[in-house]
Amino acid sequence: MKIDSRSLGYRLFVPILTTIAIITFTLLILINYITHRILDDYHRFIVSGHNEEIRSLLDSSIAELTMAKLLDKPALVEAKQKSLVEAISLKWQRREIGGLIVDQKGNTIVSSFSPALTAEISKTTSNGFINIDSSQGRLYGQASIFHPWDWRVITIVRSESSKLINKVYYLVPLVAVGSLTMLAALLFLLRKKLQNPLTTMVNAVRKEEAVSKTGISEFDDIGQAINDAMNRVAERTTDLAVELAERKRAEAVVREREARIRLLLNSTAEGIFGVNTDDICTFCNPACCRLLGYNQEDDLLGKKIHDLIHHSYPDGRPYPLEECRVYEVCRTGHGTHVNNEVFFKADGSSLPVEYWSYPLSEAGTVRGAVVTFIDITERKQAEEALRSEKNKFEAIIAALGDGLSILDRDYKILFQNEVHKNFFGDHTGEICFKAFEQKENRCPGCPVALAFDDGGIHSKGKSYKSPEGVRHFEKTVSPLRDASGTIVAGIEVVRDITERQRAEEQLRQAQKMESIGHLAGGVAHDFNNVLTVVQGYAELLHHEIPASFSLLHNYVDEIAAASQHGSAITRQILAFSRKETITIQSVNLNDLVFAIEKMLRRLVREDIDIQINIGKKPLVIKADPGQIDQILINLTTNARDAMPEGGVLHIAVEQISLDQEFTLIHGYGMPGDYALLIISDTGSGMDETVQKQIFDPFFTTKEVGKGTGLGLSMVYGIVKKHGGYINVYSERDVGTVFKIYLPLADDSSQQGIIQGSPNSGELLGGTETILVVEDNSSLRLLLMTILERAGYTVIEAVDGEEAVKKYTQLKDSIHLAMLDGIMPRKNGKQALLEMRALNPYLKAIIVSGYAEEIFSRNDLTELQVTFIAKPIVRKEILQKIREVLDSSESIAQKT
Repeated sequence: MKIDSRSLGYRLFVPILTTIAIITFTLLILINYITHRILDDYHRFIVSGHNEEIRSLLDSSIAELTMAKLLDKPALVEAKQKSLVEAISLKWQRREIGGLIVDQKGNTIVSSFSPALTAEISKTTSNGFINIDSSQGRLYGQASIFHPWDWRVITIVRSESSKLINKVYYLVPLVAVGSLTMLAALLFLLRKKLQNPLTTMVNAVRKEEAVSKTGISEFDDIGQAINDAMNRVAERTTDLAVELAERKRAEAVVREREARIRLLLNSTAEGIFGVNTDDICTFCNPACCRLLGYNQEDDLLGKKIHDLIHHSYPDGRPYPLEECRVYEVCRTGHGTHVNNEVFFKADGSSLPVEYWSYPLSEAGTVRGAVVTFIDITERKQAEEALRSEKNKFEAIIAALGDGLSILDRDYKILFQNEVHKNFFGDHTGEICFKAFEQKENRCPGCPVALAFDDGGIHSKGKSYKSPEGVRHFEKTVSPLRDASGTIVAGIEVVRDITERQRAEEQLRQAQKMESIGHLAGGVAHDFNNVLTVVQGYAELLHHEIPASFSLLHNYVDEIAAASQHGSAITRQILAFSRKETITIQSVNLNDLVFAIEKMLRRLVREDIDIQINIGKKPLVIKADPGQIDQILINLTTNARDAMPEGGVLHIAVEQISLDQEFTLIHGYGMPGDYALLIISDTGSGMDETVQKQIFDPFFTTKEVGKGTGLGLSMVYGIVKKHGGYINVYSERDVGTVFKIYLPLADDSSQQGIIQGSPNSGELLGGTETILVVEDNSSLRLLLMTILERAGYTVIEAVDGEEAVKKYTQLKDSIHLAMLDGIMPRKNGKQALLEMRALNPYLKAIIVSGYAEEIFSRNDLTELQVTFIAKPIVRKEILQKIREVLDSSESIAQKT
């Protein structure tokens, strides 16, 4: 019988065989154990019998030994002991046993064994049955104490177990044979009743035949079950064959579809990858690898895609997975679209992308997401370029400084730049005529409508009221066409021309004032000549009339005063025309205010009370007297106009010291001593807005035709030229206060203050020859008279050309040339330069009303020319002539 370790026979045979072996082994062990127990009991019985015999022998001699001890017969006791020992030894020999007697000290009295064995047996100390495994085999014995002499008597028998064991071991083969017989019978039964039916059944199953009955009910039931199963398997096999064929066709379709999808994925330019809910990349197409810089799909598959390509925001901040829009799809189940983020490539660089993420669902459960993305680098570059162009366009529009709006064909405002919104407000999306004009229909002559109608460019001016006043605008509209040339909108450019119109008005006013100035300058020039003649002859009369004729002296003084007043008026006219020559000198501000008081009173009406408060202490300043007069006149005129119903004009002069604290508080001034001129009125006053503009040229609050807007700007300019400061404080319906700070001159400057009457004191003359060049005959005659009466020789010339001719002829005899600045044919400068070409050392004096048109300040300095302003005073001209003639410096050396 062939036994297979997995067969049923093997699985039954091995346990049975093991059981039989265990039973057999157990029987053998029990037999051995029982045998040894029998041997022990046998030897115990034998040794016990022999010991009893020895004990009886000893007990029988006790009486005799006791009697011998009592009789105290040691010899008898010893003999008795000896005979007893011999009797015991003889007993041992007869019985073929051994033994020994040991006293209480361990000494051997008698022994039937060898000394070695005797010593080995003596070592046992226990009484009763003993067994000893000695070198001569196993010994069995029994020890007992013989008390009369304290002997220890040990009876020994040798083991006889070998004989008995040999007899017992005959049972072992019988047990083994019985066990093998049982095993053989069992194997036979297993083969016949178990293996053969099973083999038949297995062979039938292998041959796919019906299992026949075996006669064993259990196996027959199994066979029937197998047959039924085989039938069902046959039926299922047929069904599976059909299903397999269908599955193969379906798999072929799926493979074809997958191949088509794979082809699409491999062919598309968009990167596509899939992730599961654990952020593991499950698939990706070649475009995804190419865009992200990976060599193959395996570089991404099975890895956390977020950590590889989406770990940071575009600005570099960490991008947690919980915030990732791709992974959000797995949480919400809703698709998402992000049009501007970055993925990071394999080399660490960023890739701007737009991506779409949609959930992958199975049976209603989200299993992951599929992500499609595109590279938007070129788009961002285009957007950046477009944004740059847009910024340029907007910057250009903003830099224009003009308002710009775009309107469609329905007049709806599509766009307004910031300037346009600042002009009119933000009205984007509204209808223009409703927003700007509050009308329901378009305006007549609308430039937008005209541009829509004829396609041309149209302009129109428009004015609007605003909180700052009326503002003027110029609107220019151009049509905006599409690619086909159709007008689709209009571009309106609006320019604020308020300032331009104001400037044009100011220019017209300035041109008008310039014309008036030229006229006034000419009139002042001629008037100065007349005044010079009048004043000169008045001085001559005053000098010639005897002192006793006081009434005549009074008349002459009145003539001189009138001429001085005319001179002041002339200076005002020249200042108005900007042709007055500035002459800085040391003057007492108190005297200047006092001298002009009468004129100021004539400037105001009778209902205005002028109050002047002047201190006694001289306040000497470096100033041009005429321009200080101009300040007083202009401020007085303004105060008069501010008090149409009358009031009080107060003028005060005082000294003030400005320290560092004052300059910090007021924001102007340098520390030092100043003359303070205060001019206040009780007029209408001004608000803060007007106060900020009063010193601007051409600014005026007066009606058209009643003010030039130059008065206060002239005052401001004069104060600044003199190194001073001006401050204004005003309140509406209260009045206005002007404070003018003029720096005081040092003590040494006060020596040059002009004092007293022009007619007092002796005048020095001379004998030199003077060339007088003057085109006005009356003035020329006056100059000649004054000089000749002072002892000078005078040569006259009516113009510059004649002066050059006469100087060429008489240059060696002429010591000084006195020239008018403005003359026909050759002016004073031209004539002087030609004469200086002949004689570089020629000394000269220019006499003119406004010589700055001919001589600049640099010319006067470089040419070393002394200037005398008209109208001239006899004393002043004689003093200047004497100073020039007496000067020791050479003109050529200075120049």
